[in-house]
Amino acid sequence: GYPDLLVLQGSSKQNFKLIGFQNSLFQDVHFIKVMVLSTFSCDTCSHQRKLVGKFLSEAIIASTKFLFQPYGNDQPGQSIKMETITILDGIKDNWIQLSAVQMSQSGQLTLELPYVIIGLGATPNFVEKITVAIPPNSQSNQLIRTYTQMIPNSQIVVVPSPLTNPEKWHSKLFITPSRMILHTGIALSVTLVVLSGVLAILQYREKIEDDRERKVQSQRFHYDAL
Repeated sequence: GYPDLLVLQGSSKQNFKLIGFQNSLFQDVHFIKVMVLSTFSCDTCSHQRKLVGKFLSEAIIASTKFLFQPYGNDQPGQSIKMETITILDGIKDNWIQLSAVQMSQSGQLTLELPYVIIGLGATPNFVEKITVAIPPNSQSNQLIRTYTQMIPNSQIVVVPSPLTNPEKWHSKLFITPSRMILHTGIALSVTLVVLSGVLAILQYREKIEDDRERKVQSQRFHYDAL
């Protein structure tokens, strides 16, 4: 959520200089990181497992690559759309929509991230909807999947398999700890310490008051006996 910047400067003498800028933003902002993998399929994996199983034991098969499900790699052209409620220009419950394209490069070896980062600003609300769309093919004209109630400051990896059935696409959610967790923990600890101190003082005062009343009752008993 806090990406640094790399700037490449060039001169008329074909001298290039690479400068890095570190992001020193201290405000606790929120983001959503989405990565959509390719639609690589392995139709022969089960056949290969059966073929190898005839000659190798199960223990040896478990250590081979045939048992691992290939998920492919990041693919350019996948589109991501986000919808959430935030506070914009002093207006509460403002519905915003943001969209981006994964690896939207038009050349080779461009310096682009293999995923999409969508900034949420200082809005800690849940992301209402995240829609992932893949360019259609000859088998299906609509390859879209919508995920609801996603956590801010998280990373979502979408595995579009099987490709023609978006309802069965897999998604992996990775949570990134926020600075607010540390601040909340400190505030909660201080609150508990203060409450414990107040309760201890009240308990001590109540104990003193009980001892005083007990002494008064004891003296009254002696006077009545006389």
